Amino acid sequence: MSDTTTSAAPYTKPLPEIAPEARPFWEAAKEHRLRLQRSKKTGKFVYYPRAVSPFGANDTLEWVDVSGHGTVYSYTVARRPVAPQWADE
Repeated sequence: MSDTTTSAAPYTKPLPEIAPEARPFWEAAKEHRLRLQRSKKTGKFVYYPRAVSPFGANDTLEWVDVSGHGTVYSYTVARRPVAPQWADE
């Protein structure tokens, strides 16, 4: 009986440096969940993760799981490699 399992090639692309205020976002992503910060004062979502609310000093941000359904209003397409690891793509 031969072994027919194949191993995946090692991942060689750059990974983000995870800032402490963004750790809940990335930990949820590892579990295939989307988690965002929300203002307790306004109820509005905040992205990118941050330590201080953009809605004022008397506001706090909470982490909440979201469905992942929504509308994308903008995106970026990188036409040139931003690091040597992306040169072949």
